[in-house]
Amino acid sequence: MGVFKLNIGFCEKYEKIIRDFWWGDKDDRRKVHWMSWEKMTQPKCHGGLGFRDMQVFNQALLAKQACHLVQRPESLCARILKSKYYPNGNLLDMVFVSDASPVWRGIEFGLELLKKGVVWRVGNGNSIQILRDNWIPRQSGLMVKSLRTRSRIRWVNQLILPQTREWNVPLINQLFYRFDAEEICKIKLPVSETEDHLAWNYEKNGMFTIRSAYNLGMYLKQKETTSESSSNVGTGRENLW
Repeated sequence: MGVFKLNIGFCEKYEKIIRDFWWGDKDDRRKVHWMSWEKMTQPKCHGGLGFRDMQVFNQALLAKQACHLVQRPESLCARILKSKYYPNGNLLDMVFVSDASPVWRGIEFGLELLKKGVVWRVGNGNSIQILRDNWIPRQSGLMVKSLRTRSRIRWVNQLILPQTREWNVPLINQLFYRFDAEEICKIKLPVSETEDHLAWNYEKNGMFTIRSAYNLGMYLKQKETTSESSSNVGTGRENLW
């Protein structure tokens, strides 16, 4: 599960074996299922039983492999894969070819989840594009929603006052909607100029964990199948598990 992308049919059969064992089902006898599988896969703190959704768990394990390639670009494995699949680009920005190996297909699957959880930590702001990159550290909606007005400003360093190393608050309030502007101004800037770097948004130390990646995947899956409440629309303040 940490190397290959499992197909949906296999995951469903795997989960059926777990359900049958849990409820005591046999070929000739089916007992009452007192809780749906969707409810069983929710965390215990949300009324579930904490069983794994195998497809999401598979993706979280593969996201770890993709994370290794991002964090260790000089490793032998990363250099070999880069030379074959993305020789002239960055792993997080690439659109990949259709004829790839099963192992690389697995990494692509994990990369889909990784992209939704990595966030840029602002240093000098030179490497972060305002509308393209994840750089606002909050529970969800790590990108800027949109700008209030057209602007040629493209990079985060253009929002920072170079003399004081502080945010240009009037400019930020002018360009961004309030819910984005408030979150941007909360970001602490380093006193001295440092390079921007990538981190995992859903751990305080910025380190990737399979547990937090799985929770993110379950949240995104639930979000796809249920409509968001009107109080959360456009705020980017939904709570992850």
